[in-house]
Amino acid sequence: FVSERAGGKALYVARVDGAPVRCADGSEAKACRLTTGPGTAEGPVWSPEGRRLAFYRVAGSGSAVHVVALAGGEPRKLDIPGDSFEPDWGPKLP
Repeated sequence: FVSERAGGKALYVARVDGAPVRCADGSEAKACRLTTGPGTAEGPVWSPEGRRLAFYRVAGSGSAVHVVALAGGEPRKLDIPGDSFEPDWGPKLP
């Protein structure tokens, strides 16, 4: 989900039943923050296997699609031409 609880819009992950989640840093919390940094994170879309999220980050006058692993790590910016995106996952290729 997207929340502004710590300032700008960021992505968080939580369980539907409210039980604690193990965060990438090893701690447990009701919600774990997945993104930090400049701009706002919006439009999260789960990967088919449920281990990553695609989202778009708006910073300044542009935006870009990023992917972040739920296991932790920095979001990876995808090089896609243009400046406005609606991320989505395509079919798995052989």
